[in-house]
Amino acid sequence: MSHNPNPPSALTRRQFVQRAALAGAALAGAPAFVSSRAPGDKLNLAIIGCGGRGAANMGAVLSENIVALCDVSEPNLLQAAQKAPRAKQFRDFRKLYDD
Repeated sequence: MSHNPNPPSALTRRQFVQRAALAGAALAGAPAFVSSRAPGDKLNLAIIGCGGRGAANMGAVLSENIVALCDVSEPNLLQAAQKAPRAKQFRDFRKLYDD
């Protein structure tokens, strides 16, 4: 008679690590759910990389408050600025963080 080291009710090491990682990720995201931001308040966003995929991502958040735009490509920056005219414009992300 052989002994089964992993009976059906036992938690394997792999399952434990997966569940612990999932719990850790959930706890790391908890502040976003418990923030003091009211549901109607808009997020202040800075978009870095306004062309290509960044333009598509920006389109998804146009309802939020876009405060800064940054792209090394002037045409990409100008096109994004047409969608968010009140946002400050930067060509260097380091200057965006300094502002």
